[in-house]
Amino acid sequence: MATAAVAAALALGLVEEFRPLIVDHLVIGLCTSGKIGPAGFTTDETGGKGCRMDRDTLRTFLAAYERRMLTAAHHPSAGRCVSYRKALTVRARHLADVITDRTPAYTPIGWR
Repeated sequence: MATAAVAAALALGLVEEFRPLIVDHLVIGLCTSGKIGPAGFTTDETGGKGCRMDRDTLRTFLAAYERRMLTAAHHPSAGRCVSYRKALTVRARHLADVITDRTPAYTPIGWR
């Protein structure tokens, strides 16, 4: 497997630990509050381009995403409150320590 593919797979695996906390929470909140909805998307089933956000919906999503990434939560392995952005960095460093044999095993976090 090429190095770029391995790096992409590692990144996707790392992010999966945070998906329910960041993305799922964000999307459900935006949809239930009515801040985004079906009108903000277009589909192109014939051209193979799938489903796309319009500019206003994308702006709304990205602004909410940035706010969510600044949200502080207690990080179990760090032992303190950190932003989700910082928590991703902490977890990436933990993964790097496992890859370089400085830590024996990767232990996922069970967020509450």
